[in-house]
Amino acid sequence: MIRRALRLKTSIELLLIKYKAQWEDENRSKKTGQVTQAKLAKKPRILRDENQLMDKDWEVLYYLEAILPVFETVVKTLEGDGHIRRRKQGWTGSYGNIWDVVLGYELLLNTLEEYKRLAADFPNPEHFRIRINLAWGKLDEYYQRLDETPIYYTAIALHPAYRWDWFDETWAHKPSWVEKAKEMVADVWLSDYAHLEVRTSSSRGDDEPPAKRPRFFNPFEKNSRLPSSIPPYTAAIVGDEYQAWQTDRDASDGNVRDPIGY
Repeated sequence: MIRRALRLKTSIELLLIKYKAQWEDENRSKKTGQVTQAKLAKKPRILRDENQLMDKDWEVLYYLEAILPVFETVVKTLEGDGHIRRRKQGWTGSYGNIWDVVLGYELLLNTLEEYKRLAADFPNPEHFRIRINLAWGKLDEYYQRLDETPIYYTAIALHPAYRWDWFDETWAHKPSWVEKAKEMVADVWLSDYAHLEVRTSSSRGDDEPPAKRPRFFNPFEKNSRLPSSIPPYTAAIVGDEYQAWQTDRDASDGNVRDPIGY
């Protein structure tokens, strides 16, 4: 609705001007040539002063049109498109990806932080700050609930493009968060998977084509690329498979979009 209104702003304003002129012509007194108070009291709602979009109102809509599409992008990304795609394990529906949940929260919170800093230039800035703070608080409340299950952090830690480097870089200001997440994932590994037999195979061939440049399909993916601190290649260590996974990497891992088919 906001996007459509901004696109049709000029047409909407011209429509109101023409409708106002038409209504006044139809309701003028034949004696005075003016619209009587009785008629003005029955003026259509669309023509009443309190219902008009002033310049500052349009400016507010421009800011909202910049903020809300970020939420739209995250929601659509987490919903997925439902298209069936073939992976190594067979056919599976492509819905929301569990590793995108943490990334989505980070994108939304960072967006609100950015616009909170810019709010001084908004019309009625205090009103914007209050609303942005309320939205940020509600998002953070649900973000904290991710601690109730290790699946969200595990999905990031096991994603070839992110691993623990993403946490170390994104949560550098909250080392306690990183430590807690690592403990949660380690508990899952030790209790459910560390004892399982691992079948090894050569992971990469010398004739493998060079990695392509990452393609960004929407702002959500662009915001969620691999950390800049990841080294181009590190050889695997011998021993615990989980620890080996965190160190055995290739520069092309940063382009992985489907960790299930990795």
